[in-house]
Amino acid sequence: MKLKIGLGVLATVLVAVAVIYFINAPRSGNISYPSPNAYDTLSEANGKMTPLPMDFDTSQDVEALQTYLDANLDPLSLIDQAARQRCLIRMADMQTMQEMHDKANYARGPMRLLYVKARLAELEGRSADAADALTKIAVIGRKSAHGGLLIHQLVAVAIERQGLEGLAQLASKLSGDEKKRIAKLIRAEDKDAPEIDAVIESVMYREHDMTKREYGTFAGSFMIWQLSDSEAAEKPQEILRNELTEIQKQREELLTMLRVGP
Repeated sequence: MKLKIGLGVLATVLVAVAVIYFINAPRSGNISYPSPNAYDTLSEANGKMTPLPMDFDTSQDVEALQTYLDANLDPLSLIDQAARQRCLIRMADMQTMQEMHDKANYARGPMRLLYVKARLAELEGRSADAADALTKIAVIGRKSAHGGLLIHQLVAVAIERQGLEGLAQLASKLSGDEKKRIAKLIRAEDKDAPEIDAVIESVMYREHDMTKREYGTFAGSFMIWQLSDSEAAEKPQEILRNELTEIQKQREELLTMLRVGP
C-alpha cells in the first residue's frame, strides 16, 4: 500500500515538473524570420565596412569624406537594400545574453556610414540627398530593434534620434514635395506599430526567455521570480518607457515641422 502511495506521489511530482517545464520553456526558437531579413543585410554591411574616421560627423573635408564613401560602396548598397526589407533580430537558441549584447550594435556602424553620406551631401549643398540619408537612418533605426532585447531597443532609439535631429535641422531647406515624401516614409513605420506598453511587455518576455535559455528553465525562472518585485526589475522598464515616449514625441515634432499646407 505504501509503495503504491509512494509511486502515486512520484508520478504526480513528475507530471507537475513536466507541466512546469512546458509552461516555462523558452519559446523564441519557433520564430519565423523574414527572408530577406534586414538584420542579416545590416550585419553583412557592418562586417564589410572600413573603420570610420574619428571626425566623421564634424569633418569639413569634402574630399576625404568622398574618398571614404567610395571605399564603402558595397556596404552602402547593402544599407539601401536593408531600408526596403523587414527586420527581425535573430535570437538563436545557443546565444547567451552577453553574446546578444555584444552583437546589439549590428546596425550602428552602417548607420554611422550613412551619416557620412548625409554629412557630405549637406556640405555640398545637396539638402534633398542629405535628407534622404537621414530619413533612412531614422527608419532603419526604428525597425532595427524588432524582435530584440532591451539593449536593442535602446540602441535603436539612439540611431533614430540621430536621423530625426538631422532632419529637423534640414527641414527649412527642403521643398514642399521633399517634406511630404519624408513625412510619408516616417509615417509608414507607424503601420501596425504596437503601443509602448505592448513593446515593453514583449521585450521583457524575450529578456526572460533569454535568461531561461542561458541558465536553464528552472534556474532562470527562479531568478526571474526573485527579481520580479525588485527595483532592479522595474528600472529597465522605466528607462525603456521614458526613451520610447521621448522618441515618439520627437517623431511627432518632426512631422509637424514637415507639414505642408493647411
